[in-house]
Formats: sequence, structure tokens, C-alpha cells
Amino acid sequence: MQSVLGADATMEIAQALDERKDFRLYMYTGYGRAAFDTAPDYRQRLAGFFSA
Repeated sequence: MQSVLGADATMEIAQALDERKDFRLYMYTGYGRAAFDTAPDYRQRLAGFFSA
């Protein structure tokens, strides 16, 4: 199984955004591409993002 975006690329993007106060990085390991369906807090975090 291949990742859509590897952890190295994710960390590079995160470093570029790290100074923003509204930036948060959440990495879900072990869930594959279906984290949106299986990670227990994913939907809650997404709803919080859109309601902020």
C-alpha cells in the first residue's frame, strides 16, 4: 500500500506552517487512507476546524 503523502513531505509542509497560531498537525499512523472512517477523533477534529 502506498501513501498519498509520505511522512517526510508532511513534516516539510508542517515546518513551513509551524509559526501560524491556527496550525495544528495531526498524523494518524496505522489507519491507511481510511483515517476519516476509522480514527476515533478524526470527525470531531474536522467538525471543530469548520466551526471555528
